[in-house]
Amino acid sequence: MRKNPDADVAVYAIWERSLPTDRRSEWPSEALDDPRVIQFWDEEQTTSRTVPPFADMKSLYHADAYALFGPDGRWQEGQDPTGLVSAAPNILGRSGTFRAELERLW
Repeated sequence: MRKNPDADVAVYAIWERSLPTDRRSEWPSEALDDPRVIQFWDEEQTTSRTVPPFADMKSLYHADAYALFGPDGRWQEGQDPTGLVSAAPNILGRSGTFRAELERLW
């Protein structure tokens, strides 16, 4: 995001308790310090358990999963998200793929 400070993008970071040692008090909310990033804490893992595409991932551990939506994507309360471009567990292991997909949208 630093490379494209004027890009019209919104990022929703949903942090959740994945390990017994994870605590909201340890949440690195300053890690994503861009005004286009909106962050949430999901203590009950509701997002990863119930919201596609996260709930569709077969990985039991997806603490760093991502979902990338195009400009027409919508995520209304009580509805499944639309406009999915790609999604996968382990964004850290797929950072190059994620970056390429994101840049195609810009």
